[in-house]
Amino acid sequence: MKSFWASARLSAADGPEQLPPLARFLERQREYCGLSKTGVAERIGIDRRTYYDWLNDPSKLNSERLEKLVEALKMSPENRAVLYDLSGRAMPPRETSASALTPMEVKLQQVMADGFSHPALVQTQHWDVLFTNAPFRKLFASVPRYGNAVPTRNPMLYILVHPAAKELLGGSEEALYRDWVMPSLATFSAALQQAPQDVRLLEIEEEIKRRKRLLRAYRETPDWIREHSDLHVNSDPRAFVHPELGETTVRLVTEAHLGYQSVQLFRSAFLFGVDD
Repeated sequence: MKSFWASARLSAADGPEQLPPLARFLERQREYCGLSKTGVAERIGIDRRTYYDWLNDPSKLNSERLEKLVEALKMSPENRAVLYDLSGRAMPPRETSASALTPMEVKLQQVMADGFSHPALVQTQHWDVLFTNAPFRKLFASVPRYGNAVPTRNPMLYILVHPAAKELLGGSEEALYRDWVMPSLATFSAALQQAPQDVRLLEIEEEIKRRKRLLRAYRETPDWIREHSDLHVNSDPRAFVHPELGETTVRLVTEAHLGYQSVQLFRSAFLFGVDD
């Protein structure tokens, strides 16, 4: 098979395997949406030939055009991040609930995160990371980029969809699902039950549904919750492969802050060594 980047210019007969990585990603997204190339072009407001030009020469895809593709293909935040990663362009931030914070609220949250000696982060109700402290960034420094599904962007997506999550979170698929995925799915299910029309939560649910094993686990979540009660919100030890300590356990302590700030935020800390 020829190199993606050595492929010839796209013609109507060319298949996705002949495209550059970014173009192949777009074509897969298009097929997932059930659209023709003409259909995508019409949604964007361009002709079919221009769409072909974009696929053949991704350098033509500036941020404005990338956002048009995101909208036309109804991309989730995760896939939007992948698109920008493949394009080599910096991803402009989307407005989130954290955007409603006042400057003083922002300052207070950063001070609280930095005040922890343990790895800590502050995140929104959609698990978008607002702040992390230096120990947290050091702990997860080895995690490969995978769109938004990294600990410093969205820990929920990292746990659920990052292909290398088990390297730190338990060391095996069994430990990953037992200690991290199932509790996270329980947390997500509770959030979606409380806000069933929340667009961001529905986007995460779409990410879950695209993965067969994860979808099976998601369907088992109600039974899991009945068996484990509210385990998803407690601080029981979880398997972890620490870069310095090796195989160990960590207790994840999360506090919700609802009173003084304008949006709902959660502060979480990873506590190592408390069971020694």
